[in-house]
Amino acid sequence: MPSQAAGSGYSKFRTGKLFFVGFSAFVASWLLWNLVPLFPHFDGGLSLLNVILSVEASIATSLLIMSGEGQAALQLKQLEYQLHLMEAVHAHITKTSAPAGGSSAPAGGSSGVATKGD
Repeated sequence: MPSQAAGSGYSKFRTGKLFFVGFSAFVASWLLWNLVPLFPHFDGGLSLLNVILSVEASIATSLLIMSGEGQAALQLKQLEYQLHLMEAVHAHITKTSAPAGGSSAPAGGSSGVATKGD
């Protein structure tokens, strides 16, 4: 699914060092520009920065949730595959460990056939 791929790619980028450094530099420069009296202020109450951070957080949350759902679906597929593999191995082991001659008699020796002592 393209949306899950986008979410996964964004989550990898979002948790990387490059994003952390770049985003920290962006916020620091924004604050510096708008709080230092020497520069002309374009966001006096920092409301525009607040909007930018809120939009980025909502987008990140949505994409990270989609990425997590994709991971859960992948893990479910892997568990189903492992279950089928274990069932096949179990069937193979029980098939090859059956006694020769195909007798399915219990280990007690009672095969249901009348003997001289019965």
